[in-house]
Amino acid sequence: MSESSTMPSSTHSNQSSDQLTHKVTTVISAFNQQTELGWENFLRGQVTKLWGEAFYEEGLSRQSRVNKKVWTAGLVRNILS
Repeated sequence: MSESSTMPSSTHSNQSSDQLTHKVTTVISAFNQQTELGWENFLRGQVTKLWGEAFYEEGLSRQSRVNKKVWTAGLVRNILS
């Protein structure tokens, strides 16, 4: 195995760091927006669309082939059931 294949490049490292920063920022934004809407409203099914965005950013939607709107609707359905 060559050294270049085992050592991450600085570009790859920066990209990963930027992606992680974006994911964390999205979750924090969703949390803050939900706080404005109210957590009691969350339990009533009134959730910010940013939770779907956070789900999408995490890459789970690409793995499961579920889009963020479907995931968010499922979240609300599960909260209310």
